[in-house]
Amino acid sequence: MAQYEPILDPQQMGAAPAPPLPPPPPPPPPPPAPSKPATQMEEETFASTRESETRPVNRKKGKKGAKPSKSKINVKEEGDEDEDDAIAALIVRRALEVRFCYAFWLSVLVVCLISFLIAIILLFAL
Repeated sequence: MAQYEPILDPQQMGAAPAPPLPPPPPPPPPPPAPSKPATQMEEETFASTRESETRPVNRKKGKKGAKPSKSKINVKEEGDEDEDDAIAALIVRRALEVRFCYAFWLSVLVVCLISFLIAIILLFAL
């Protein structure tokens, strides 16, 4: 095996010292806290369809601080929409790449066949 010499430090070879690295940027500020918690339910008034329409019926959406039952559908968090959009964009991009690939090679095949037919016609014409 060949023995290699160690690489010299640039400062030992007479080069100017490298400038110091800039300080890292400060971390981004945290997002503002929501003014109202999402779990807090409010009482709303709905018009009853079974009773007279002139008398409003008060119905509660839920108790304050109550946890949702397991039978209810969980609501997506805010960050899930961005993730879904990113996945959908990847799927669409992949579909376009495959479609472009098929179109490209089909056009190459057609050009080759046309040029081959022209060559055969010229061969028999001469």
